[in-house]
Amino acid sequence: MSIELAVALISGIVAVASAVLTAVLGSWAAKGRLQLQAEIERQQAMLHKHEERQDLMNRIRDPVLWAAFDLQSRLFTSLLMASCPHIYHVDQQGSACTLNVILCSFSGSI
Repeated sequence: MSIELAVALISGIVAVASAVLTAVLGSWAAKGRLQLQAEIERQQAMLHKHEERQDLMNRIRDPVLWAAFDLQSRLFTSLLMASCPHIYHVDQQGSACTLNVILCSFSGSI
């Protein structure tokens, strides 16, 4: 076998090995890129879902807080009027109610 033929054969083997190695590494990199892209999309979807949930909570929170505050005030006033009826003065029409004494225990005594 001549030297030129051996060099050509070795060059061909190296070229084929390089092409195979490039194809294998390229597919491995593409697979990793696809996995990374899928992870990024999953994280973006979770972030979008979290932002939508926060937006919904922000839109609902204020009215619910005001309703809870109003209910608490009404319950407190009802309990106070039931426990200490002598501290309120109601006018003749029954429309106005004034607080005569600030402190009163819920046992009904001043």
